[in-house]
Amino acid sequence: MPTVNSIIQRLLPRGSNPSRPGVWAELPLWPPDVFAVCATLVDRSGCYAFPRYANGYPDGADGCFFARAGYYDDINGLAQDWRANRLDRLQRYWSVLMDPAHGEVADHDHPTAQTWQDTAIVLMMVADEVCVAMGFAPRPDLEAEKKKRRMFADHYFEQYVRMLDGQASELEYLPHSLCRMVPPGEVCVQPKTTTAQAGCTLRSLSHNLSLLPNWGEVKTTWRFAGQSDTKVMNLLAVPFPSSRRNRRPARRLKDRVVFEAQGRTTRKAIGRKSDLSPGRIDVDNTRHGRPTAPDSRNRQ
Repeated sequence: MPTVNSIIQRLLPRGSNPSRPGVWAELPLWPPDVFAVCATLVDRSGCYAFPRYANGYPDGADGCFFARAGYYDDINGLAQDWRANRLDRLQRYWSVLMDPAHGEVADHDHPTAQTWQDTAIVLMMVADEVCVAMGFAPRPDLEAEKKKRRMFADHYFEQYVRMLDGQASELEYLPHSLCRMVPPGEVCVQPKTTTAQAGCTLRSLSHNLSLLPNWGEVKTTWRFAGQSDTKVMNLLAVPFPSSRRNRRPARRLKDRVVFEAQGRTTRKAIGRKSDLSPGRIDVDNTRHGRPTAPDSRNRQ
């Protein structure tokens, strides 16, 4: 069974940052990489469904982890530190997650299980928070403070444009994954626009990023939408199947089925009522109390 440390090293085969290959002790500087690692750990362990994270009670020994006092302030403060490149507190969280004393990812009775689970969820939340507006084009009309909040989203957009222009991009896995150090053969991360409001799944824990399977299982592509001054949205709905080729129209049922029960004959016409020959079904030929379809042997 894989351990927490071995999963992290598998997701980051070249190390946590491109400047120091083969080193995992440093916090990955690109938030989607942190999200990919921590969301995978949370998903593999299934801890997101534990009462500690899902019961909704605000206080007490059995209170919800997300409802504890100061939780949201801590997440917002860590996000602001990341944007300002103040990484000391975030590095301490990452060091706790990289502790080799952690056991197997599915061993919930391990002495350090709750410690690394709390740490992974906090880092996952912070990485999601700093990626606000990820996947949406920059807006020049925003105030300076709001522009700073979406600095990682704007950097992603710049790298996306470079990719479209055929230039070298720091994000080599675009448009199939936002990650820089986590290869898409393991997992992919894409922007997200909708958060699930029902159910207890990993999808309910993030607002801006989404963890997806590796691109061998499903290959996704994110595309930026153009901006418009109008509020009109054109929607093309294509029914299934999307094409009809050499398909013959369905034939209408022309048979009249005659049921005989309790000595009385009842006729039920299906389809057109003209040019039909009545058929009769013997009650003895029924299956499970239901008459079988008429055939040439019981026609009269």
